Amino acid sequence: MAEKQLSEQESLRLITEMIQKAKAGVHENGVGALLWGTTVGIAGFLGFCKYQFNIDYAWFDPWSLCALALIPQAYLVHQERKQQRKAKSHQQDLLNAVWSIYGLSIFLMIFYFNIIPSATAAILKANGEEIVRRNIATGAIVSTSPNVFSSLSLLMILYAIPTLITGIGMNIKSMVVGGIINIILFFISLYVTTQYDNLLAGFVGIFNWFIPGLILRKKYLKAQQQQLHV
Repeated sequence: MAEKQLSEQESLRLITEMIQKAKAGVHENGVGALLWGTTVGIAGFLGFCKYQFNIDYAWFDPWSLCALALIPQAYLVHQERKQQRKAKSHQQDLLNAVWSIYGLSIFLMIFYFNIIPSATAAILKANGEEIVRRNIATGAIVSTSPNVFSSLSLLMILYAIPTLITGIGMNIKSMVVGGIINIILFFISLYVTTQYDNLLAGFVGIFNWFIPGLILRKKYLKAQQQQLHV
């Protein structure tokens, strides 16, 4: 009976440890959210400063930081898979796929935003055409380059997708709230200039990911401490 009871206790402990490991993914321990919150927040605020203070970043596009964030994102997912082979969670695999595809989509959209203007200008030039602007007050006409309008508003739509999927799927209220704030800021961005689009996108990074990431990280570390004292 003593051996049987011990075996049951060990089995229960093993199952509990496996559940805890499965729940300790990059999405629930806050690391992934902190990564994207920091990256988007910095990119947005740098973009705002570019317009507000006429800062010339030369060849550097602040939003290219989002593409660079794919590297640590891939590393985090790889490390998680190594640590959780014995406690593999299909939910974690699904969320990893969502965030990886999200990261790839960000890269492709930023690539699109940077290539389309010059590619369009080259096509127009080959046809002997160009895009111009006319000043209504003076009638002056100046040449201008093609542009993707409200590109950051489009990115804000994409930002909400992995957050709401993770928040609803894993019952993380801070992410659900962050996703809702994201959508509200998206609607506001439709009525302001690019300068303030950058600022709003920076706030999306803060509310959508960074703050939820801090909350999740605090809960995760607290749970780890409790587990050590059990």
